[in-house]
Amino acid sequence: MRMPKSKITQTPEVATGTGKLAVQVETIKTPSLGDLWDVPEFIRHVPVCRRTIHDLRKRGLPHIVLGRRLFFHPASVEAWLLRRQRGGE
Repeated sequence: MRMPKSKITQTPEVATGTGKLAVQVETIKTPSLGDLWDVPEFIRHVPVCRRTIHDLRKRGLPHIVLGRRLFFHPASVEAWLLRRQRGGE
């Protein structure tokens, strides 16, 4: 079992020297296979056709192949798409 990571935050009293450090425990969720998208789930979140998904795979879209099934990790897909963002702010 993985222990939660701690985050130390400074309260306003600490800055003035009158308070104590507060330790906030954050639970970091590690991705599991249940978090993966299959192709229909990918299409629900990124509205493109199946052909486009396969073309993007050839261009480096991160994916996982298990047997004959294709899966995508949402965070990896988001990071990959944002690296290719053009224009805008």
